[in-house]
Amino acid sequence: DGLNANNLIGFTSGQVYFTEGLPAESGGGQAPYPPGQYIVVAPMQLLIRTRPDEISASRLLLKIANAVWDSLVVGLVWYLLRRGGGGPRAALLGAALYVLPPPLLKSLSVGEFANVFGQALALPLLALLALRAQELRRPAIFAALLGLMGLALLGHLGVTISIFCLLACLTATWLLGRETRRSIPALAFAGTLVVALVGLFYYTALGDVLIDRMRAPASESIGLLEKLTREVNRSRDLGLHPLALALGALGTALLALRRPAPLCPRPALGALLLAWWGGTLLSLGLLLFANQGVRWQSFLYPALCVGAGPALAAFLPRGRAGRIMTSALVIFLLWYGLVLWTTQIRDYLH
Repeated sequence: DGLNANNLIGFTSGQVYFTEGLPAESGGGQAPYPPGQYIVVAPMQLLIRTRPDEISASRLLLKIANAVWDSLVVGLVWYLLRRGGGGPRAALLGAALYVLPPPLLKSLSVGEFANVFGQALALPLLALLALRAQELRRPAIFAALLGLMGLALLGHLGVTISIFCLLACLTATWLLGRETRRSIPALAFAGTLVVALVGLFYYTALGDVLIDRMRAPASESIGLLEKLTREVNRSRDLGLHPLALALGALGTALLALRRPAPLCPRPALGALLLAWWGGTLLSLGLLLFANQGVRWQSFLYPALCVGAGPALAAFLPRGRAGRIMTSALVIFLLWYGLVLWTTQIRDYLH
């Protein structure tokens, strides 16, 4: 939190281009640290009664902003399912699972605010692509697409990589749908325009850092199998439970295979979830070239909640046994997140 507080103070004073050191397993060295979080949080300093350059006030502001910003994802999950055809029960169940999201809580507990805030900056873009997929050619929707995409690409470098992988898979998925196929040119044009602008006005200033980053060798050379084993162990440390993965995958299949009503095209929520899973798998391809990949566990967790909502709702009409099973699954996953959170707070740095 001290690192981000100092960056926020620097951003308020006019500094825009930040770099931070990477861990040894990624080869060390510096990497770009986009300012999306500070762009959003900087106006909130008007709420601080003390001097805006005071480090303690900035640290407190960042903690509150990250907690509130990530909490808003609960409402976004509900909105996605409610407007995306999941139904009211699925919307409530999916939103409930994000109340205690283990990977995000783990990041919040150690002050990884750029990861948390950067991901939350990307989610409104994904919601737009799910609920307004057929309307991207409308000027107002296209303008919103440009703004949300630009903000998403300035949130966090790892999240940016995940977004690129997701959008590549989404384009391929949209090709299979008659309603979404016509929106691909608008999505491609928006992506090209935003990438060009972000690259020109931000990443060109950090070109030497990016070149050094690509040339930097890893600290050790390990095999792909060992890298995947590390990712599995990291997933367990971050609290990504296999049950959440199973429910998310089941709900994704239910939404993707559901037939739309005649003359009433559905929002592209199923297509987005398929692309979300596909983009996550694609991002693991980084392990072919680096020892450390992106934080895909955190990036995938909202998709797991969106997918788990319809899966859990499908058990409810199965009588008393279905209601008991649904309640037990939700309570278990929430309890699992709560235990991980309290254990992390109790044991961290002790």
